[in-house]
Amino acid sequence: MKWISSITTPHVTAKAAADYLRSGGFDRHLRGLRKVLQTQMGRISGGIAQSFPQGTALSRPGGGYFLWVELPWRVNAVALRDLAIQSDISVCPGPIFSIAGEFQNFIRLNCALQLDEKVQDAIRELGKMAHDLNAPTKGKINTQPVPNMKQSGGAEDFLSVDAK
Repeated sequence: MKWISSITTPHVTAKAAADYLRSGGFDRHLRGLRKVLQTQMGRISGGIAQSFPQGTALSRPGGGYFLWVELPWRVNAVALRDLAIQSDISVCPGPIFSIAGEFQNFIRLNCALQLDEKVQDAIRELGKMAHDLNAPTKGKINTQPVPNMKQSGGAEDFLSVDAK
C-alpha cells in the first residue's frame, strides 16, 4: 500500500496546483520574479561598475539571473576565485565553462541572491581583489590571447566600466 501511495501525487495537491495555474497565480509570480531579478541585475551591475577596475565589461543578458563579467586581461579568474573563497565569496571562473581553457579573465555571478548589505559588501571586496590582481606587479599575468565573448557565441551586449 505504501508503494502505491508514494508514486502518485495526492489528489488534493494536484487539484490545488491546477487551480493555481488556471487562476494565473503562477504567471503573476513569474512576472514579479522577473522584475526582482531585473532590478537585482541592475543593482549588481552598478556595484561592479563602481568597484571593479577600468576595462571591466558586463554582459547584458535578455533573461536569466547570471551575469558574465569580463575582467581586464591581467586578472586571472581562477586566482580571483581563490582569493574570494578566503573571504567566503563565491564566484565561478570562466575557464570551468570551456573545455579549451578559454575565458581566463571572465567570471560568472549569480544575481538571484537576496541583495542585502552582505552581498553588496562582497561585490566591493571582489572589486578590490580584482584591482589588486590587475596591478602590473600582482598576480599571474595571462599570456594567452583571451577570446572575445561576443565572438564566442556569448552575450550579445556588453556594458564597459570606464575611467572613474
